[in-house]
Amino acid sequence: MALVAIALTDPAMPGFQLEFDDVFALCYLVWVTATTIASLRSWFVDFVFSAPLIIADIVAFTVLLIFLPVHDDAMIASTLSFLAHIVFTSVLRWRSRLAYALAASVYVNLFWMLEVILIDFHAQPGGSAHALRMGLFAIVGSIVIFCASRQISRSVPVRFRAEDPEAGLPLPVSAFDYISNTTGARRIVFCWKDRYDSRKFAFDSRQLDGDLRKLDDRAGKGDHTPVELDFTQVLAFRELAPMLFDLARERALIQRGGMISIQERGPIPGAKLLKDLGVVRGICMPIITVEGTDWLILSDIPLLGWSHLRSADAICTELAQEVDVQISALNAREAALAGLRQAIARDLHDSVAHSLAGAKYLLLALRTRVADSPGAVEEIDAIRDALEAEHRNVRQLITQLRDSEPDTGLRNFIEDVTAIIPNLALRWHLSVELVDSDYRLMVPAWLSLELQQLVREAVSNAARHGKASALTVQCRRKATRIEITVIDNGKGFAADEVARPRSISERIALLGGELEMQCRPGATILLMSFTLQE
Repeated sequence: MALVAIALTDPAMPGFQLEFDDVFALCYLVWVTATTIASLRSWFVDFVFSAPLIIADIVAFTVLLIFLPVHDDAMIASTLSFLAHIVFTSVLRWRSRLAYALAASVYVNLFWMLEVILIDFHAQPGGSAHALRMGLFAIVGSIVIFCASRQISRSVPVRFRAEDPEAGLPLPVSAFDYISNTTGARRIVFCWKDRYDSRKFAFDSRQLDGDLRKLDDRAGKGDHTPVELDFTQVLAFRELAPMLFDLARERALIQRGGMISIQERGPIPGAKLLKDLGVVRGICMPIITVEGTDWLILSDIPLLGWSHLRSADAICTELAQEVDVQISALNAREAALAGLRQAIARDLHDSVAHSLAGAKYLLLALRTRVADSPGAVEEIDAIRDALEAEHRNVRQLITQLRDSEPDTGLRNFIEDVTAIIPNLALRWHLSVELVDSDYRLMVPAWLSLELQQLVREAVSNAARHGKASALTVQCRRKATRIEITVIDNGKGFAADEVARPRSISERIALLGGELEMQCRPGATILLMSFTLQE
């Protein structure tokens, strides 16, 4: 365009003279316009013809330099702009094969210098100085452009600091606003493997009701519940690959080992999941952390191009690093908690457990003294049984505290609560039953201990305050939330007598959970819910 504009405005030769260089420049302008439109409309065309387009630029540059009749300042400036364009685009396009970009840059500089020396050297007085200036200008300018474009092509995003989404969602969801600002994506879908079991989930930015913002700014808006993937979607989840895809045209550019390859035949990796999510075209990129591989899917990107693959790759690397930092902090916290539990276990063993054992032996001695009084013997036996049950509970608690590993080890809470139910029933002389619960509910060891204590406290309150004779416990997981329901058949409370149990309320508050009580004559229902933090 610069060459054509100069030809039209040159006062020495206004307009086109239908000479070769004028016609060639006009034809080249038509070629550039057509290929630019085609590239903007289709990232596939842009990728396939990227190398031929740069080669065409270099050929046009060579031809124009050979046939330009006059080297005035305007023509020199436009030619140097052409040279800069070739250097810049070749570096951006061939970043993974830097030798190609370097060869293109060296060629156009050498050809420019050779042409200047052969023509300008003898065209005018002082031509040698003019040729030297032009040659040095071209070389220095090319070096600057080469380094600048090389730096741009690295696609290093700004640092990201994760925030808690506060909705039972994984940390990368808090980066939706960051990702949107960096890539221009208007829709983001995050798919991940649950940390505590093998289930897979997906969360769509469209659930945020409008513009992408932090979840804390949307309290009470939208449905923040992630969607659990079914069996066929999980299989497609495992097939996903780093790629730029178009399901409608069945095309994809797949990135492997820093190289991008074309896939026009065969199914697109993870096509089933992408169709179910309603993403027709976009970018799919992995977030690889110490805990596994999750996937980020970006769509509705203006002027989507294959260069977005590099930007998305850099963003996912940044997110993965931040998630790993958060995981390390979580592991350090759990290690500290494990050490604290060990200390508590030692204190319990050396004090409470020994005291209970000593009280049991004192009761045995007392029983021998009052053997002639049947009523006293029965009371002593009842107290002894209660102490033995409590002693077993304390010993079991000590064992659990000592067995808790200082890492993110998981336990099946259903198995743990099933194991304590017989002791609770014996201790409080009531029927305790686990009903309609999940088969497996994997949680960290420390959380299993906390939840077991909540169940113990609920049974204790039902027996002591509600005078209940039967109690049921239900434990279920819904998406990223755990729900524990305890129902007893005690006397309940009148509407104006309802008071939240202090110990249970404090424990639930420390866990960041919620407690709801439903009381009526003949029954009390405790609804306890907790969010599993990623």
